[in-house]
Amino acid sequence: MGRDKPKKYGKMNYQQKSVYHDKLAKKYNISKDDFNTAQGGGGGRYDFINQGAYEKAIKNAMRNDFDYRTSAQHMDGVKGKANFNDFVEYERGAKKLHRQAGNGGEYSSNEDITTVTNNLVNDAQRLLRDKIDSLSAMDDEQTNTAITPDEPYEPSPELLKQAGILADWEEGYGAGGNLSPYKSSFQDMAFNPAEANPYRPTTDVDEYVSNYKNGVKDVFQFRPTIA
Repeated sequence: MGRDKPKKYGKMNYQQKSVYHDKLAKKYNISKDDFNTAQGGGGGRYDFINQGAYEKAIKNAMRNDFDYRTSAQHMDGVKGKANFNDFVEYERGAKKLHRQAGNGGEYSSNEDITTVTNNLVNDAQRLLRDKIDSLSAMDDEQTNTAITPDEPYEPSPELLKQAGILADWEEGYGAGGNLSPYKSSFQDMAFNPAEANPYRPTTDVDEYVSNYKNGVKDVFQFRPTIA
């Protein structure tokens, strides 16, 4: 079809459109004679062509054109509607891409057509990979920000309180000592509050068990079943 882009279909006159149809028919191995409705005698060779059926056959072939269908997904201005106007836009765009890629000669061979299609697909895949990489980098940045905040981490007062309780318990815990690190406000637990170590074990096991049971009831306000 030459180096120059084809004229837009809407700007072609009747004769130009007819030539364009015949050129597409040749490309897709469609014989115009198959659409001759003449019943013998009179008129020229193509005076009785079923033009509607002829054009429909060409459009059906366009719909099955792999390069056209594939390129239409990635080429600006091409919708893949398989009408003559859209197909001309595809050819115009393909010729432009052929030149931009630095390819010499005319955009005419099957290799030229296939190369343009492959370049469009490769470019689309590259853009998709770049987008995925960008989103991944954004997720990583947000994750790092969440894990490593700008301000130094400071434990909450409640956490500090619990850590202190645990430290006191570990320091004073010994064989026969209190099994729970948590203190209570009640005074009848199995330790002497006057002592420095509130978790000093008692030598009276029965007293310890009884006081412990009563203390749990008092602090947590429920009645546990303790044998």
